[in-house]
Amino acid sequence: MEESKNEGGHGGGPRSHGSESGAAGQLTLPRFTAFNTPGLGWLMRCIGFLYLRIVGWRPSGAAPVDPKVLILAAPHTSNWDLPLLIAFGFHFRLDIHWIGKDSLFKGVRGPAMRFLGGIAINRQLAHGIVEQTIERFNCHGKLAIVIAPEGTRGNAGRWKTGFYNIAHGANVPVVCGFLDYAKKRGGFGPTLLLTGDREADIARLAEFYTLISGRYPEQMSPVRF
Repeated sequence: MEESKNEGGHGGGPRSHGSESGAAGQLTLPRFTAFNTPGLGWLMRCIGFLYLRIVGWRPSGAAPVDPKVLILAAPHTSNWDLPLLIAFGFHFRLDIHWIGKDSLFKGVRGPAMRFLGGIAINRQLAHGIVEQTIERFNCHGKLAIVIAPEGTRGNAGRWKTGFYNIAHGANVPVVCGFLDYAKKRGGFGPTLLLTGDREADIARLAEFYTLISGRYPEQMSPVRF
């Protein structure tokens, strides 16, 4: 859970033309998605609005205004997080890509997931993904990538450091995207520019996310490295 009111394609640099990703640990951005395909914006917003009304969720906060951002999707404890993420993406008129495990992209689900902005990552072949993501940020003038910092739906005991290394390496702000199941609200909290002091930065993130409840609170990983 990127840029404010961005419905067009990514600009300002070369972009990937393929739609496959993860087969050899390569990070490839789908060129056309439900978020940026011309003529689909109004329809996707209607779908997002109706879905959120049906499930009883409300938006909170404002979409990020920076052209390049790394958005945190936290806490992540349920498969239901993904449809909510996508619905809120439509609601806020974002153009996002989200990173997911390659098993989500198997078979007939693959094209649909990529059209919804997904980037498949094979965890066993994911060497260099941090560097590749930094490169994507560097060669695009406008880009928003969503990452679940916990890396899993279960309690891993800590957050993974990949998102931190990407954001700091690419010098892009981190946006606190959230889904609060206790209040049935989703959206955006503060935007932080990382300082390089990991302990200080993770403490700032923890200050916000300790107030947020996942679908299964017992599966939430503590906000720490």
